[in-house]
Amino acid sequence: MESVQSERFCSSDADLVLQSSDGVQFKVHRKIMSRHSDVFMDANNISDGVSGDVVELAESAKVLDLLLSLMYRLDHAKTNLRNAGFDVLTAVADAAEKYYFDMASGICEVYMCEYSAEHPLEVMEYAIKHNYFDAMDSAAPWLMDKSSSEVLDTFEELKFLRAWMKYYSACTRRLGEIYSNQPSYSTLGHSYNTCPAEDALPKAVLQAIAIMKTDPVSFHNTDNLFSRPLITAAACPTCYEWFVGWKKQIASGIDSVSKFSTFIQK
Repeated sequence: MESVQSERFCSSDADLVLQSSDGVQFKVHRKIMSRHSDVFMDANNISDGVSGDVVELAESAKVLDLLLSLMYRLDHAKTNLRNAGFDVLTAVADAAEKYYFDMASGICEVYMCEYSAEHPLEVMEYAIKHNYFDAMDSAAPWLMDKSSSEVLDTFEELKFLRAWMKYYSACTRRLGEIYSNQPSYSTLGHSYNTCPAEDALPKAVLQAIAIMKTDPVSFHNTDNLFSRPLITAAACPTCYEWFVGWKKQIASGIDSVSKFSTFIQK
């Protein structure tokens, strides 16, 4: 494959040339590289092949450009990584771990957490692989939306599977506690006789419970699940106000559950 020179990393005084898997060469400084990772002290330790003075790596040009930009602390390096997309971010995160680039690993973990709602399984797999508790805690609530088979495949190690079962059980209990504190005419001081709709509140509550059942996925899906019950409650302004408050309790209920990582047996 004919090589192409990186426009960003093309310094004439470079003492190390890295080549991406897609043939782009990066002229870099060993001193700067080794400042962030001991791996780069010896180019032979990182090479997938050496051709003359060129060290061939397994990563693509896009991944190396982002990784090197962090090492060189270039302007917009973090912003570019954040906006690179999930697949590229994952590849950079893996490269950072591979080359023991701790600063980049920490940045990648923060950005990976931002994808928890969209890619919870992948984020959890990444977190378990590298033992990142913050990423585990970020992804765990969103696994509620996934099938049991998908989730179980993610937890190959027994201690994580046990932690998930305990965490899921805790979420279910929390939902039950919120159910037990459901709004009613007696608890709100809003009597049945003074309600213009007479039974708007209990009907709305029963509709919501029938839809949600005991599934903790309800914590993340209240807008969809409550669409019909909210219409029922809207027949009375007072009932509607209290019902919306109860909906908010459910939406934020998972925040009061102990984090997933606390259930992992050391």
